[in-house]
Amino acid sequence: MKVYDSHAHIFIKGGIPEKYLMGIARTMKLVVKNKFKIDMTIDDVLNQMIEPWYDPDGLKLLAVMDQSGIEKTVIFGSDFGAAIGDPPLVHPFEGNKLYAELARKHPDRFFALCSIDPRRPGAIKHAETCIEEWGMKGFKLHPAAGFYPTDEILWPLYEKCADWNVPLVFHTGGQPAAPVSLDTQRSLFLAEAASRFPDTKFIMAHVAMDMWAEAVMYGKLIPNLYFDLSYHQFSYVTWGAQKFYEWVRFLIDECGASKLLWATDTPLPTALLPTDQYVKVFTERQTDIPFTDEEIELMMWKNTAEVFGI
Repeated sequence: MKVYDSHAHIFIKGGIPEKYLMGIARTMKLVVKNKFKIDMTIDDVLNQMIEPWYDPDGLKLLAVMDQSGIEKTVIFGSDFGAAIGDPPLVHPFEGNKLYAELARKHPDRFFALCSIDPRRPGAIKHAETCIEEWGMKGFKLHPAAGFYPTDEILWPLYEKCADWNVPLVFHTGGQPAAPVSLDTQRSLFLAEAASRFPDTKFIMAHVAMDMWAEAVMYGKLIPNLYFDLSYHQFSYVTWGAQKFYEWVRFLIDECGASKLLWATDTPLPTALLPTDQYVKVFTERQTDIPFTDEEIELMMWKNTAEVFGI
């Protein structure tokens, strides 16, 4: 079966804000202690866990894709804008260019999105460059930077995305790893934006994490609102297989399999469940809960191909 990953990051040295990097380290320290009963120092987390994630040429991710049977991956960064400051070395606009170059270098494997805070000076012009000149496949927006998906400053971008026929991926749920805005990440604000712009495709990343019940309420009512299943390696490990499969079945029954895009959020959740195992959770299911072959194919690659135009 084909497998496309609709949500992955490639860590670049100097391309992550310092406050966010330290937030990741604190979060991973807590996760490792809670899940594996290992008490690491922050320096240990930075050196032993995060340092190996740096992958400026994408070769580590390609190796994981080959090992896991993933044919294509949608890659992008995160622009936190004014919330926590810019990365120390690589401005987000330059980061987008690096992602676009990786996609050009590996055109059959990587498809890049532009990550942008729409309040930045020159944001729309940069967006046009990303799509029209660099061939990027859509946008990743992070409301944790302090804006709401309903803010009018985004409306011109939404209209252009409809014209370009490219989607916008929004982080939804929680982002406690750094001192960012939390309320702006709720699914209801993205749902309102999607309802106002019915010709634009919106993807609710992570199914709003642990606030998924609210997300489902909107996903089953708004045709142009989709979900990606990244981050939920945590759910599989925490809930156990049976409850996880019940949850996926519930998402399909409520919203339809055509709304769900398989994804990893590489590299963070892979510390808890390696990517090859997360693929097998769907392709080699150990459950008596029924899923049709068509439902699995839609989630694993067909929806990503359709939504991103791959």
